[in-house]
Amino acid sequence: MAPGYAFDQELDRVLGAIPTGDAFRVRQDVLALVKTDLVEVRPRITTPGDSPALSLYGTLGIRYHAEQYNIPIELSLSRYPHIAPACFVRPTAEMMIRQNHRNVDPTGRIDLPYLRDWNPASNLVELCTIASSVFSSKPPLFAKPDEPPSRAPT
Repeated sequence: MAPGYAFDQELDRVLGAIPTGDAFRVRQDVLALVKTDLVEVRPRITTPGDSPALSLYGTLGIRYHAEQYNIPIELSLSRYPHIAPACFVRPTAEMMIRQNHRNVDPTGRIDLPYLRDWNPASNLVELCTIASSVFSSKPPLFAKPDEPPSRAPT
């Protein structure tokens, strides 16, 4: 999704409302990410700790068995770029987190070597490229099974 004027304005509004050590770098990295076809996200203010932070909510595109899927995600950039973002898959009501997924815990927290090896030169485009590749080989979410119809009392 190419960023537009409305996205830029919303990002600037959020960045202006939160404390950040490197607003220019954060802005540049978020805009670089949304210029790719990897994600469709929107900025929001969240409070993961004691102070407000920028979070990106939306979807990460993956290809699984030649089909395109969109994985709901959240990237919390509370101390970005110095500290790795807290990354989560956020299943919808119709989805479940795959049990024993190598890269996603039961709460939806994403764990990748890229996040563990994070350094200030790391960036959101590389992170999402890696996450998309990993999730394309084994998606972290799947559709909830249909509930069997309940039997009416006789």
